[in-house]
Amino acid sequence: MVVEGKVELSDVQTGVDFEQTQQFKASVEVRGEAGLDVGKTPLNHLYKAATLLRQVSDETKQMVESSPLLRNVVKGLPVSGHLVAFEGTRLSYEATVTPQQGAKLDAGDMSAMPNPLDPQAMPQGTSVLMRGQNLTGSDFAINYKMYGGIGGTHTELDGAGFGVRKMEGSVVEVYAGPMETVENATMFGLGKVGTASIGLSVETSMENRSLQTARIDLSTPEGQQAYQTFMSGGKIPDWNPPGVQRSGTTEVFNAEHAARLGIDAGPISIGVGNSSQLTITRNVWQDGTIDQTNSYQARARPPR
Repeated sequence: MVVEGKVELSDVQTGVDFEQTQQFKASVEVRGEAGLDVGKTPLNHLYKAATLLRQVSDETKQMVESSPLLRNVVKGLPVSGHLVAFEGTRLSYEATVTPQQGAKLDAGDMSAMPNPLDPQAMPQGTSVLMRGQNLTGSDFAINYKMYGGIGGTHTELDGAGFGVRKMEGSVVEVYAGPMETVENATMFGLGKVGTASIGLSVETSMENRSLQTARIDLSTPEGQQAYQTFMSGGKIPDWNPPGVQRSGTTEVFNAEHAARLGIDAGPISIGVGNSSQLTITRNVWQDGTIDQTNSYQARARPPR
């Protein structure tokens, strides 16, 4: 069993309306793993240590080197690696925040996170998205001696999520529905993947969301009641109750790509890279109107 937590805060991003925001992501993942590992055995380490201490006779060395089978058994295979299959669950919290909130989060002040239980206090343009998903996937790495290797991880997630986005004035947009995500990470390099290496790493993710959506005016008692109903049971209000401006369905496609060229040696990591994000959002409202937003962002990371 593996328990893993991640926290990430992006650089400041400027949108098409010149509004500056940051992305804060946090997740907790619990998964079970099973697989195989090919590498050095205790006998291999013992033979290497004895050779360095000059405790292995020339006759023994010659006998080992003269037989490919005996050489692989005693000295170990030139190839090492692992193949692991896993499954589990992931809970995630994703927020769009202002640079001021981002500065507080970077300093460890978690009170700056947008709180959907107090939507009126959320600054305009900020949002919260929470997911609960089951996951399955695999992880592998292959290394040839210390000359180079390749590794990769493939993860598929399936579940549901809900979110809140603060709009102008007292209006909030709420949404909930199924979400499917696919994540891939690949590394090519010289050295030993996962230990000490120099190379290229690429991470990609794609997510489809099929959501029920509504815009609620919290300045009215009816809107406040509709919002409480959503928070307590996840029910998206219908089109025409008082306090609900409009409702409908939303399809979201989100794709992210990041590449990095760098050096990794244990806790030390230095590299340069770039990343990009494409988001397509299509709303179909119950009055028959349709609106669609396409956004693309690309960023380059300086050496660090």
